[in-house]
Amino acid sequence: MMEFHKNDNGIVKHLVIGSTILMLALAIALFYVALHLSPFFEIKNVEIKGLEETNETINSLLADSFKGENIFAFNTRKAAQLFSRLPFIKEARVYKALPDKIVIFITQRRPVAVIKLDKTYFVGDDATIFRARSHCTPEAPFLPVIEGFEKSAITRKDLATADLLAKIVDALQLIEREGLAEKHRITHIRLDPLDGLVFRFDNGW
Repeated sequence: MMEFHKNDNGIVKHLVIGSTILMLALAIALFYVALHLSPFFEIKNVEIKGLEETNETINSLLADSFKGENIFAFNTRKAAQLFSRLPFIKEARVYKALPDKIVIFITQRRPVAVIKLDKTYFVGDDATIFRARSHCTPEAPFLPVIEGFEKSAITRKDLATADLLAKIVDALQLIEREGLAEKHRITHIRLDPLDGLVFRFDNGW
């Protein structure tokens, strides 16, 4: 008879534990649903840091695109990838600030040279080529113009072009570090088949 009571007590104990776990899981599920449906956690504010003042239109467009989403359902990694696809953005980091704010840190590509073909292209400080219309900068008229590229080399994005652009950017950064362009600005960079890279300053080649 005692053995029966022990088994009975064990069954009751397991039922209580099982019911408690079930109720806890249900409570967590309901809490999860409540968080994702609550308007309190809808994204209402988006702060973008790092964009130039000349990009106010882009700033507003990107900020408004995230508003209204639930902050818990919001995928920061995908948002960062979305920003990073923009040609003038070098890096993007996205963070949540509860209850209703997203903060985005932008590192823009700094244009160091210009290529003028049928359209104007910028060459970024990481040797990336991007259309001038997607990045406004007051420095644009003072950037050196690279001559000697064909449009096909720009649009094809082959390894030889990328390697050459990387060498040009490295040379420009070295000239800047050494202070060689403090008195005279580099206006043109010519790709010469015999002499290689030829830099022209505002006082001549």
